[in-house]
Amino acid sequence: MGIAAERAVHEAVATWGLPDFVMKPQVERKGSGVREVGDGLLVAGEVGAIVQVKGRSADLSTADKEARWIDKNAAKATKQVQGTYRRLQQSAINLENGRGRLLCIDGRAVQWVGVVVIDHPKIPEQHPLGVTEGSLPTIVLTRRDWEFLFEQLKTTSAVIRYLIRVETSTEYLGEEPYRYFDLASLDAAVSLTDSNPADPKIEELGTRFSYPLLPMEPAGAQYPSEFGLTRLICEDIASIDGDECTPEMRVEVLAAIDALPIASRVELGSLLLGELNANHESGSIRWRSRTFLPSAPGGYQVSFVVCSVYSEATADAFKAWLMLRHTERGQNENITEARSIAVLLTPRLDDFRPWDTTLLVVEGDFQLSNEQLVSYTALWGKREEHGALTRSLE
Repeated sequence: MGIAAERAVHEAVATWGLPDFVMKPQVERKGSGVREVGDGLLVAGEVGAIVQVKGRSADLSTADKEARWIDKNAAKATKQVQGTYRRLQQSAINLENGRGRLLCIDGRAVQWVGVVVIDHPKIPEQHPLGVTEGSLPTIVLTRRDWEFLFEQLKTTSAVIRYLIRVETSTEYLGEEPYRYFDLASLDAAVSLTDSNPADPKIEELGTRFSYPLLPMEPAGAQYPSEFGLTRLICEDIASIDGDECTPEMRVEVLAAIDALPIASRVELGSLLLGELNANHESGSIRWRSRTFLPSAPGGYQVSFVVCSVYSEATADAFKAWLMLRHTERGQNENITEARSIAVLLTPRLDDFRPWDTTLLVVEGDFQLSNEQLVSYTALWGKREEHGALTRSLE
């Protein structure tokens, strides 16, 4: 029953999130014995969850005995979470993710939250949950709660950040949806009345939007194709072959995309699909881009670009575009270690697949020469404000 419960919990992540963020349990030697590093870790960039699952068989006893079983196993799982957390703070560890790729995880660079998932066929009504002990905040959920969060948010990053935000368990086991919708209502009210002035330097670079962090209805429910495009792009990136991108770098890129605001994905998907399906003038090359600025200086800048034609010339132009946009960040922040990601989509004319996906990642200060800056700026100009460009590349 325990293994089946663990698989079900992992499948919820892989289905609604990405399997790249699911780390399989790792057994290590400890003295004369062995220890398991979690029933599975979720790591999405700079945030992660240490997950322990406790499952109950169908042979149930009285309500009082089942309540004692829940308390006993929740306490045991919480101690296991704390033990895994202490291990992750000691040194880096190699773990295999859901795609079978080996990653080096430095737990000291991740903001963790503990999660205990209780898979029980009949939770006693209003079963109270006490405050968990330990240095790492740990939340106790039912399996139904866990699946609810992933079905509602549909991104691993959003679920982990939600759990970090709430920090403690609900008063009674199984009441996570009630807490979620209370917070979603508060988020919606704040986003409607948000009047905090934006940094003038940021305002010059584009348009500022205010989104609620938690959607009231399941993410993308009304526009599944548009919302789901981000997931398809991530699947493309996950399947790109080549030695230029290490497994750790690939997962970092996916985490940066996964962390984009949930509410922005429908609009982004609509923009990209509209460009991919548009009829373009013969002989012209059309570009359309959308860039998400980093939430903090030095963070990931994520861009999506659609070009009507893929060729050696457009590939070179795409690289020049990204280098220019990354260099422009240096006007407002230190980019010595900053990274910018750009995903290029180009439509295909066969029935093999609807588009090709190209990924570029740049890092640091290129210190472009004046000649390069003049050349790149002449080609691309200043940042587009949600507009399209038509260029002829000789």
